[in-house]
Amino acid sequence: MRWYFRISHPYLIPLPQGDPQRSCEMEALVEEDSEKEKSIVADLVVANSRIRQIAASLLRGGELANGSRAKEAMDEMYSIANYALRYRRMGGGGPAT
Repeated sequence: MRWYFRISHPYLIPLPQGDPQRSCEMEALVEEDSEKEKSIVADLVVANSRIRQIAASLLRGGELANGSRAKEAMDEMYSIANYALRYRRMGGGGPAT
């Protein structure tokens, strides 16, 4: 017991106020979910980039008639994809690629 207080105890950090205690199993599940989310975020970044490329190509190519619903929708898609890219570059949603 003396060893515990002399060696381990000084390194224990108390939980922040209001932070619920979790079992080791729960902590492992939370960590696993975090790893899965990183993979999903990476996939979404690739998909968002592809959407931006397609939208930019169609808008530049002049294939969509001005004032058409298709052009308006493509403008909106491009705008949303750009917002998502700027958000990531500002530090939101994990590391930017």
